[in-house]
Amino acid sequence: MKIIWEYRSTEIRKYFKKFSGSLLKKRTKEWGVGTKIAILALIMNTFEIIELLAALSGVVYIWLEYRASVWLWLAGIVMPAIYIWVYLQSGVYANVGINVYFIVAGVYGLWVWLSGRGEHGEKPITHTPRSVWVPSIAVGTILTVGIWWLLVRFTDSTVPWLDAFTTGFSVIGLWMLARKWAEQWAVWIVVDAVYTGMYLHLEMWPTAAMYGIFTIVAVFGLFKWRGRATEALSESH
Repeated sequence: MKIIWEYRSTEIRKYFKKFSGSLLKKRTKEWGVGTKIAILALIMNTFEIIELLAALSGVVYIWLEYRASVWLWLAGIVMPAIYIWVYLQSGVYANVGINVYFIVAGVYGLWVWLSGRGEHGEKPITHTPRSVWVPSIAVGTILTVGIWWLLVRFTDSTVPWLDAFTTGFSVIGLWMLARKWAEQWAVWIVVDAVYTGMYLHLEMWPTAAMYGIFTIVAVFGLFKWRGRATEALSESH
């Protein structure tokens, strides 16, 4: 145990990174995947490992969402559960709250999708009612301002405005997703793009990469879901 903790110390880890880097270049063909993963785990600290696991679970989540699979809600419970710890360590406090909301919404969304199944065994994708947009934007804005005030007043949040905006409109996006409205992807395009910039600023590289992927998938998801919503509408008439 003593040797392991010595590896975890900052100075020794820096040396090990340099040493293992040159070693990997020489022995790449000889070592298997398991060996490389073990060395990578030694190089990374606890925060980096947990953040990477959270980001990987996020990739699974967005893939399931793109496919409109009901199992996205289970992945949507696992991912925020891990990210709660990550955000607490990073001082992104509003996102701690939104991830608690994600867990609760995951249970709600799973129930809505399963209980709303139609003739084809699943709740159909539909277009967002026009009457929903103005109230949704208004509520998202109110949430943003309110969360910003709480962050500035009671926390040492490092990015209060970005933290508040992404949190406020994530509430709206997840609610729209639970209703299975195609245009929920439009909300996520904006939110995920802002998330990407915020995590680049915070130097949380795996999370920034994850949200960059989310942004790209959201663009394709918008077109795919709108097409499926139009098809479902045609079939109902």
